[in-house]
Amino acid sequence: MDHASSPAPVRPEPAQIARAQRRMIHLAGLSLGLGLLKIGIGSMAGPLPAGMASVMMLAQIGAWAGLTWSVWGLVWASGQSRASAWIHALLMLVPLVNLAVLVAADMRAVRVLREMGVKAGLLGVRNQELVKLASAACPGCGFKCRGVAGNNCPECGEGLHTAKRAA
Repeated sequence: MDHASSPAPVRPEPAQIARAQRRMIHLAGLSLGLGLLKIGIGSMAGPLPAGMASVMMLAQIGAWAGLTWSVWGLVWASGQSRASAWIHALLMLVPLVNLAVLVAADMRAVRVLREMGVKAGLLGVRNQELVKLASAACPGCGFKCRGVAGNNCPECGEGLHTAKRAA
């Protein structure tokens, strides 16, 4: 196999990482909420009727599958290899280990975003920061740099971190 023809590593795009992180956090919250709802209904009304239990189980499986897929996407968007993304997704199948995988994926995304100059925290970026990233705006002054050639903002000279600024 010729290594000269292998593709260059893809530079992570902050907007993609931020969206993947937000999706993962929302699905984790949904999964947790569904589990708590099932426990709460069961403790108040006794055993759930068969139809309701089936619906709750299907909803939890859907949320869990979406969460596993979003972890894969976040790891991949953060610049890690596909193999690493698949390992993270497979580890989501292991009870309790999946919690560590969620935290590790989230912490990596925060670190990568902060290295790119994006204001990010444990629960991701704020809405206004996500809009700024999605519009390919300059991190320094907010100038829309979509279609700008070069690696610096024409307004303030700040280094641009988005890989795709083309329209």
